[in-house]
Amino acid sequence: PQPRYLDQWRHDLAWLADQCVDGNVIMAGDFNATLDHMARLGQGDADMGYCYDAASRTGNGAAGTWPTSVPELLGAPIDHVMATSNWSISGSAVVGNADGSDHRPLVVQLDPALALASERATKRRSVNVDVVVHHRRTGRTTNQRTTAAARPQAT
Repeated sequence: PQPRYLDQWRHDLAWLADQCVDGNVIMAGDFNATLDHMARLGQGDADMGYCYDAASRTGNGAAGTWPTSVPELLGAPIDHVMATSNWSISGSAVVGNADGSDHRPLVVQLDPALALASERATKRRSVNVDVVVHHRRTGRTTNQRTTAAARPQAT
């Protein structure tokens, strides 16, 4: 960020970390920050708040998502999908360029992490997910709750 925006940028990163509480949270988007910028924002071994970065946890954390005008190896990994330990991160990939964007898409596979053996034996269960979107330019935050069918983990 430009020097005159550094305080706001730091505030925005701290706000994101505060949203990633211990519970059922997934955050995704252009954070305009690499994991190095978030180094002091994680709780315990988490990357930001209580969330884990999906790309770094699957070996793709150094893949540059921005800008598309340079090779992926030279880009900055500033787009993230973060999830709490309620989610099992099973894969991620930075894929080719998206038409009309200067960011490369980040595709992540998350599965609900089922802690109890009885839940693992269940064929299907639903999971409530709260989606929080913060619009930096307008300062607006929107919340939405959705329900997703979950596949049980293999025992």
